[in-house]
Amino acid sequence: DSWQAPISIGKPAGQPAMAWSAFNIYVCSLLLLLVAFLGIAFWGSFLDDFDGWEVGQANGPLWQIANFLFFYSGLVSDVAFIRTCVVLANIFITAWAIFGVPKWPKVWFSPLAQIRLDQLIWCLLCVAINALPMLRQFKFDDSKKKFEVG
Repeated sequence: DSWQAPISIGKPAGQPAMAWSAFNIYVCSLLLLLVAFLGIAFWGSFLDDFDGWEVGQANGPLWQIANFLFFYSGLVSDVAFIRTCVVLANIFITAWAIFGVPKWPKVWFSPLAQIRLDQLIWCLLCVAINALPMLRQFKFDDSKKKFEVG
Protein backbone atom coordinates (compact mmCIF):
# COMPACT_ATOMS: atom_id res chain seq x y z
CA ASP A 1 0.00 0.00 0.00
CA SER A 2 2.34 2.71 -1.14
CA TRP A 3 1.15 6.19 -1.94
CA GLN A 4 1.65 7.42 -5.51
CA ALA A 5 1.65 11.06 -6.63
CA PRO A 6 -1.33 11.88 -8.88
CA ILE A 7 0.97 13.61 -11.39
CA SER A 8 4.24 12.06 -12.41
CA ILE A 9 7.11 13.74 -14.17
CA GLY A 10 8.80 11.64 -16.78
CA LYS A 11 7.67 8.59 -18.70
CA PRO A 12 4.45 7.10 -17.30
CA ALA A 13 4.64 3.50 -16.16
CA GLY A 14 3.90 1.13 -19.00
CA GLN A 15 4.53 3.66 -21.77
CA PRO A 16 7.11 2.74 -24.43
CA ALA A 17 10.03 5.16 -24.50
CA MET A 18 9.63 5.98 -28.21
CA ALA A 19 5.94 6.87 -27.91
CA TRP A 20 6.62 9.03 -24.87
CA SER A 21 9.50 10.77 -26.69
CA ALA A 22 7.33 11.47 -29.76
CA PHE A 23 4.61 12.87 -27.52
CA ASN A 24 7.05 15.14 -25.66
CA ILE A 25 8.75 16.32 -28.85
CA TYR A 26 5.40 17.12 -30.43
CA VAL A 27 4.05 19.03 -27.43
CA CYS A 28 7.31 20.95 -26.94
CA SER A 29 7.46 21.81 -30.65
CA LEU A 30 3.92 23.17 -30.60
CA LEU A 31 4.69 25.24 -27.52
CA LEU A 32 7.90 26.62 -29.08
CA LEU A 33 6.00 27.50 -32.26
CA LEU A 34 3.33 29.27 -30.22
CA VAL A 35 5.99 31.24 -28.31
CA ALA A 36 7.71 32.19 -31.59
CA PHE A 37 4.46 33.47 -33.11
CA LEU A 38 3.61 35.39 -29.94
CA GLY A 39 7.10 36.90 -30.10
CA ILE A 40 6.55 38.02 -33.71
CA ALA A 41 3.18 39.52 -32.75
CA PHE A 42 4.78 41.38 -29.83
CA TRP A 43 7.68 42.60 -31.99
CA GLY A 44 5.39 43.68 -34.84
CA SER A 45 3.13 45.55 -32.45
CA PHE A 46 5.91 48.02 -31.75
CA LEU A 47 6.96 48.75 -35.33
CA ASP A 48 6.60 52.41 -36.36
CA ASP A 49 4.37 51.64 -39.35
CA PHE A 50 1.90 49.53 -37.32
CA ASP A 51 -1.19 51.49 -36.22
CA GLY A 52 -2.43 48.98 -33.63
CA TRP A 53 -4.52 45.84 -33.53
CA GLU A 54 -8.05 45.79 -34.88
CA VAL A 55 -10.47 43.03 -35.83
CA GLY A 56 -10.44 42.61 -39.61
CA GLN A 57 -13.10 41.57 -42.09
CA ALA A 58 -13.66 37.84 -42.57
CA ASN A 59 -11.80 36.16 -45.42
CA GLY A 60 -13.57 35.20 -48.65
CA PRO A 61 -15.49 32.00 -49.44
CA LEU A 62 -12.55 30.19 -51.08
CA TRP A 63 -10.51 30.65 -47.93
CA GLN A 64 -13.46 29.49 -45.78
CA ILE A 65 -13.89 26.35 -47.92
CA ALA A 66 -10.16 25.59 -47.67
CA ASN A 67 -10.31 25.77 -43.88
CA PHE A 68 -13.45 23.65 -43.80
CA LEU A 69 -11.54 21.00 -45.74
CA PHE A 70 -8.64 21.20 -43.26
CA PHE A 71 -11.20 20.66 -40.50
CA TYR A 72 -12.94 17.81 -42.35
CA SER A 73 -9.64 16.01 -42.95
CA GLY A 74 -9.27 15.78 -39.18
CA LEU A 75 -12.67 14.15 -38.88
CA VAL A 76 -11.98 11.41 -41.42
CA SER A 77 -8.25 10.85 -40.89
CA ASP A 78 -6.59 8.85 -38.15
CA VAL A 79 -2.96 8.88 -39.26
CA ALA A 80 -0.66 10.80 -36.92
CA PHE A 81 1.51 12.08 -39.79
CA ILE A 82 -1.46 13.61 -41.62
CA ARG A 83 -2.80 15.10 -38.40
CA THR A 84 0.61 16.61 -37.61
CA CYS A 85 0.77 18.26 -41.04
CA VAL A 86 -2.78 19.61 -40.74
CA VAL A 87 -2.09 21.07 -37.28
CA LEU A 88 1.16 22.71 -38.39
CA ALA A 89 -0.39 24.02 -41.62
CA ASN A 90 -3.22 25.63 -39.65
CA ILE A 91 -0.86 27.26 -37.20
CA PHE A 92 1.33 28.65 -39.98
CA ILE A 93 -1.59 29.90 -42.11
CA THR A 94 -3.11 31.56 -39.04
CA ALA A 95 0.12 33.38 -38.28
CA TRP A 96 0.42 34.42 -41.94
CA ALA A 97 -3.14 35.82 -42.02
CA ILE A 98 -2.87 37.67 -38.69
CA PHE A 99 0.59 39.08 -39.42
CA GLY A 100 -0.74 40.81 -42.55
CA VAL A 101 -0.27 38.20 -45.31
CA PRO A 102 3.38 39.21 -45.80
CA LYS A 103 5.21 38.53 -49.06
CA TRP A 104 8.20 36.21 -49.16
CA PRO A 105 10.56 36.27 -47.19
CA LYS A 106 9.06 38.70 -44.66
CA VAL A 107 7.05 37.54 -41.62
CA TRP A 108 5.18 40.83 -41.04
CA PHE A 109 3.22 43.37 -43.13
CA SER A 110 1.95 46.20 -40.91
CA PRO A 111 -0.75 47.67 -43.22
CA LEU A 112 -2.73 44.39 -43.15
CA ALA A 113 -1.79 42.97 -39.73
CA GLN A 114 -4.96 42.50 -37.69
CA ILE A 115 -6.82 40.01 -35.55
CA ARG A 116 -8.98 37.80 -37.76
CA LEU A 117 -11.60 36.07 -35.65
CA ASP A 118 -12.67 33.68 -38.41
CA GLN A 119 -9.04 32.61 -38.82
CA LEU A 120 -8.62 32.02 -35.09
CA ILE A 121 -11.89 30.07 -34.84
CA TRP A 122 -11.03 27.79 -37.77
CA CYS A 123 -7.51 27.27 -36.45
CA LEU A 124 -8.72 26.33 -32.97
CA LEU A 125 -11.31 23.93 -34.39
CA CYS A 126 -8.82 22.25 -36.73
CA VAL A 127 -6.09 22.00 -34.11
CA ALA A 128 -8.51 20.58 -31.52
CA ILE A 129 -10.02 17.98 -33.83
CA ASN A 130 -6.57 16.87 -35.03
CA ALA A 131 -4.26 17.34 -32.05
CA LEU A 132 -6.38 15.66 -29.36
CA PRO A 133 -6.69 12.29 -31.14
CA MET A 134 -3.07 12.57 -32.27
CA LEU A 135 -1.86 13.07 -28.70
CA ARG A 136 -3.84 9.96 -27.74
CA GLN A 137 -2.19 8.10 -30.63
CA PHE A 138 1.28 9.11 -29.45
CA LYS A 139 0.51 7.80 -25.96
CA PHE A 140 -1.07 4.53 -27.18
CA ASP A 141 1.04 1.43 -26.60
CA ASP A 142 0.10 -1.11 -29.26
CA SER A 143 2.93 -3.45 -28.20
CA LYS A 144 0.61 -4.87 -25.55
CA LYS A 145 -2.24 -5.58 -27.97
CA LYS A 146 -2.73 -8.99 -29.54
CA PHE A 147 -4.13 -9.15 -33.04
CA GLU A 148 -5.80 -12.34 -34.14
CA VAL A 149 -5.88 -12.72 -37.88
CA GLY A 150 -7.63 -15.57 -39.67
